[in-house]
Amino acid sequence: MALSKTLRLRRTRDIQNVFKRSFRLETGSMVIRLHKKNSLPGRAVVIIPKKVSKRAVVRNRLRRRVAEWVRVNFKLQTKPIDIVFSLKPGVEALSRKVLQYELQGAASRLHI
Repeated sequence: MALSKTLRLRRTRDIQNVFKRSFRLETGSMVIRLHKKNSLPGRAVVIIPKKVSKRAVVRNRLRRRVAEWVRVNFKLQTKPIDIVFSLKPGVEALSRKVLQYELQGAASRLHI
């Protein structure tokens, strides 16, 4: 199940705002940018460049996996944050469990 429309960062202006005013955390396979804001709900977006994989099927699978993890673990409705997940090349080779483990480790480092 995907993130609902109210929980997605959709406008380019909003995403650029997160890039300008955010805390940055880099892991081995992704860069996470977190911007704390004043209003609810929190929103998230997953960015996967073509450099990760030329195949849209692979990029969409990764996007769905990360979005599902965010939906289940973050409870964005109750947190006033905007999050951008930018995946790096090499992440397509990770298994689902390893990707979830890395996301969980990043979340604990962000204290959210």
